[in-house]
Amino acid sequence: MVLETTGKPICLFLDANIWRKEQLLNSSMGAALLYRLSKIGGRIALPEVTEQEVMWRAVITGRVAVGNIRNDLAVVRSLVGKTDEIELPSDSAFEEAAEARFRELDDILVRVETSLGHYRSALRRVIRGSAPNTTKEQFRDSLLWEAVVHLLPDYRVVLITNDSDFCESKKFEKGLAKGLIEECEKLNSVVTLHDSLASYLRSAREEVPPLEYEKIAALISEIIVNKDLVEFANSKGFSLGNLKEHSIEAFIIERRGVLALEFTLSYQVFNVKETQAIIDTDIGPQLEELEEPVFHPEAVLVVAGSCFFDERNNTVLELSLADIDCLAPNGQRIIGHGVGFMSGSITIGRKQIPHKVKRPIDQI
Repeated sequence: MVLETTGKPICLFLDANIWRKEQLLNSSMGAALLYRLSKIGGRIALPEVTEQEVMWRAVITGRVAVGNIRNDLAVVRSLVGKTDEIELPSDSAFEEAAEARFRELDDILVRVETSLGHYRSALRRVIRGSAPNTTKEQFRDSLLWEAVVHLLPDYRVVLITNDSDFCESKKFEKGLAKGLIEECEKLNSVVTLHDSLASYLRSAREEVPPLEYEKIAALISEIIVNKDLVEFANSKGFSLGNLKEHSIEAFIIERRGVLALEFTLSYQVFNVKETQAIIDTDIGPQLEELEEPVFHPEAVLVVAGSCFFDERNNTVLELSLADIDCLAPNGQRIIGHGVGFMSGSITIGRKQIPHKVKRPIDQI
């Protein structure tokens, strides 16, 4: 746990994957993080390499989304004959939007320019195969770590990344790699590691008011379980059953009466056909084709995401999904899928407000 009341100010490093997952901190977890940092006077480091990667990924993600819209419009036109013309954003519009978001966050950001010394030291790490390059060359990650070292004399640093290359034996449960810890010790400093914003917020969470988690889980499930998720299950050859379990964590944000929620919902699924296995190797998990398919009469579909919850009218808002996993009865992952962001809102005891869902996108 990071002590936030004494000593040097705290500074968080978010890798590019976290920035992307949390929609440049426009997500519910992003709102909770910004509120927390405003309370403790914390900052967010933005190394030059991370800023450039985040902006480019915004362009690529936007380009793919625009392409999907154009393809869908072509289908609509073929069915109805015509549609209204829609002006879609250009690559430069997505880049400018990312730049504008960073400007909005300027007061809390600590920008770290990449110096020639950073480049040389990062290259040395790559050549010597030292962390975060123990299993493969990670020049960008090495530059990120150089930025961490650069700020250690002035800040208590928290590194938030889902990249296991920073971890000992590439396992998060073992913490920061030994070589990186030794570097910190030489500077009389410590770097705290978390794999998500929720993990960091959990380590310093404030008390939240009592909530009816069962009802909230039902609301979230009502948004998720629509024909799209059912079709998703069917497209993979299994059928979707009932909600089995749920886990919901609440975090305070700046908006009065609104909380940020991180949730995991587990559903029964039936007749799952497994054609691939995930094998642990020296370079990380790899997919391997099975000689013969394995059939699972029952399995569990685990859906994880985040949203806002308005306590004043019991409404779930701006729900987004992060992961969908299918697990065998022994807990082994048998199918892995990423999903697009889902938006919508629904209210306890009231008529459902229309929402829209982007279809899941396979990552495997």
